[in-house]
Amino acid sequence: MFRKIIVLAVVLSTLSTIGVATSLAEPTVGANNCLSVVYTIDLNSELSTLGGNNAIMVGSRVITTSNCGAYNLYIDGKMYSGGSEDHSFEISEGIHTIRLEGEDWNHTYSNMTFYPGSDVWVGEYPEGTELVKVSNKDLWWDEIMAHIVTVTILFFMSTTIVYRVAKWRIDRSIEVVV
Repeated sequence: MFRKIIVLAVVLSTLSTIGVATSLAEPTVGANNCLSVVYTIDLNSELSTLGGNNAIMVGSRVITTSNCGAYNLYIDGKMYSGGSEDHSFEISEGIHTIRLEGEDWNHTYSNMTFYPGSDVWVGEYPEGTELVKVSNKDLWWDEIMAHIVTVTILFFMSTTIVYRVAKWRIDRSIEVVV
């Protein structure tokens, strides 16, 4: 249970830094107002993250688009596909470099850190020794158990307090006649 609390704290702190890291991301504009964009989408949480150098990306579905004409798409230096249409693909968790290369232009997005979507959250222990993955199913079960324990504690505390207040009131208001 303590592990899961630590994982939740790490996830929340990571998510709080995502807004800062991705606010620096922006589309790449080249010569002749040639524009290219790399972003991820997470359909479960309805979240899109705009890519850029050193960006933190949430979601494993990546979409690239450009108005520069035909281009080749490279992932970590290996050619993935080509053409002038938008490209949509799944990418693994970790740090990747995506490059869009056209006839007389190229746009490189380097050191992009990809985290999986909302179905699986990833975090590290403070010592950095172990990587922990928690699914929504695990989080749901933990939440149900937390509610059950809370209701049980509140029930016993409130009935004990009500009983003692009632007993004190009755003891003070009723006279014993012998």
